[in-house]
Amino acid sequence: MNDKVFGEMIFRFGWIKTESIQLWNKTCEVRVRTSSKKDEFPTEAQQAAYIRYKQEILNLLNNAQCQVKTFICSYEEEINDSLGKFDEDNALDYISLKEVLFFKNGKYALLFDTQWSESGMAILCSADKYEIGESYIVEFEQ
Repeated sequence: MNDKVFGEMIFRFGWIKTESIQLWNKTCEVRVRTSSKKDEFPTEAQQAAYIRYKQEILNLLNNAQCQVKTFICSYEEEINDSLGKFDEDNALDYISLKEVLFFKNGKYALLFDTQWSESGMAILCSADKYEIGESYIVEFEQ
């Protein structure tokens, strides 16, 4: 499927494609996905969220970096238990961005794997704010 905003995508548990993103001085490949069924195309709200994401992602990541580090540091004990010594100076190394998911309601989430837990981490973004937490914060989004 070739969407006018997202571009070329294939269907696998939603319409997906892969993009490169600059994440805190590292380039990584991430999956971009819409929360859609196979017979549904991306909605206008998803398209608008993708445009917003492309425009604001660098600022969002820069603004959220301190809060993300604080979130990671709150799991220092778990990190020590599962990985050994916690290194606060390299806290961002304990997470890796795997997906950016666009919901039908116009929100989007950056979904991260974490080295200390299967719960993962998410940054849930709406038009005017963002929330950082375990991945379950996106559970009831559409």
